[in-house]
Amino acid sequence: MAACALVALAGCAQDENAAKANAAAAAQVAPASGTQAMRKLRPLTNIETAKDAYSKYDFAKALEFFRKAAIDGDANAQYYTGLMYFQGEGAKKDAAEALRWYEKAADRDQPDALYALARLHVVGFMVEQSPEKAIQYLDRAIQYYPAGESKDAAVEQRAALAALVDAKNKTAATATPPK
Repeated sequence: MAACALVALAGCAQDENAAKANAAAAAQVAPASGTQAMRKLRPLTNIETAKDAYSKYDFAKALEFFRKAAIDGDANAQYYTGLMYFQGEGAKKDAAEALRWYEKAADRDQPDALYALARLHVVGFMVEQSPEKAIQYLDRAIQYYPAGESKDAAVEQRAALAALVDAKNKTAATATPPK
């Protein structure tokens, strides 16, 4: 019985040595065929790198890469760059810089930027208070938002704001001028 076990172990050792030899031989061939068979991975884009960094709370890196993509003309990156400056993520809060990026993104019909500008015009933060301009921005945001919660919110905001503007205009039209 012991002899059978020793023979079996010897066979395993021989099989293991053969397997190592085969693996070594395959490794010599693998670089050429493996390289051809491997799919080349493309590098991440600036916006992909930024989103990855943001998801890991590395705001400085996220802002750096959102800015790079924004400078290259990516409207979403322009909006996110503005948002990060507005919230002070990755840099000191800078409302003027945020506004600049929001406007660049809005020029490219980025709906979140249009919505943000509408809200700024409603309250008059960094821009003139103008419900009429806010309605114009909301109209454009509604046009470019895909169906969903964001579009629904913009529609609701626009309706509420339009009702306020209409009420204000009716009140102004019926008010008696001072004597």
